[in-house]
Amino acid sequence: MQLGGPKKLYSAVIKYLTNFQMYYPGILDWFPVVERELPSGRRRLFVISDDSSLLGLAITKNGPRAKLCHISVSPSARNRGLGGTLMQHALRNMAINGATEIRVTTSEEVYRKHAFFFGAAGFRAVDWQVSRYRRDVSEVLWQRSIGVSQEPVGRSSQESRRPISYDLNDVQLAQKCPNTIAL
Repeated sequence: MQLGGPKKLYSAVIKYLTNFQMYYPGILDWFPVVERELPSGRRRLFVISDDSSLLGLAITKNGPRAKLCHISVSPSARNRGLGGTLMQHALRNMAINGATEIRVTTSEEVYRKHAFFFGAAGFRAVDWQVSRYRRDVSEVLWQRSIGVSQEPVGRSSQESRRPISYDLNDVQLAQKCPNTIAL
């Protein structure tokens, strides 16, 4: 997929995010906030794509208490290390941008499926919140500290494993879409 400019990229991201409306009903209303905060570096967008579609996406919010706002891989692209690659790049980028703590939430429906993934990346479940995004549905809050001597990625055995396909048009994309990283 040629992610040649902001309109095409953001359109692909919005299409991809529609798959998550059942878990986060306001996700499409939230993405324009992400778009506005990309040029300042407050947010970062990490994408993995092939010739026809977005395969994975991570969205971060920078600061000392950073947030991994979204991370996912399309069902058809799973079990190839793409999630680990997205996690690695997102965590490193947040650490480089001053994060000392990183948080992420998952809904109760996917908590068990994601426990190993987040645990392997150094996160631990620290809180359970009801009605955060949806009425009467719980969210698990995960947290990870970034220490000076601590490797910001918990899956070092996966570091040499790279996804099969990238959009390698990242130099042009970076010039057109600030703070967007095509992996």
